[in-house]
Amino acid sequence: MSVHSVTFELGSGRKVTRMRFPLVPATAITIHKSQGQTYAQHGADLRGVFCSGQAYVGISRGTGRDGTRIMDVLPRESIYCDVEALREMERLRGVQPPPVGVMPINPPSC
Repeated sequence: MSVHSVTFELGSGRKVTRMRFPLVPATAITIHKSQGQTYAQHGADLRGVFCSGQAYVGISRGTGRDGTRIMDVLPRESIYCDVEALREMERLRGVQPPPVGVMPINPPSC
């Protein structure tokens, strides 16, 4: 950000300097409310992460890496997995999918 300054001379010989810096309009939203949304540019402050998956949601809202900014140093303890999700993933790794010929071509609609 660059600061712009302009100096004026008053009639009495005194000088006055006015300093301005540009502001960009922005909004803020919680990680929970951002779920399901996509942003071209966004910043994520992950210091207050208290739930599994929050860091992922906070970081993954952007359309690309260039538009994503992590506002502070990311604490290692901010990124963790839900224990139940890990157990289910391990369980699914052991399950063999049915042969391709057995799968229906048009699955029934719900």
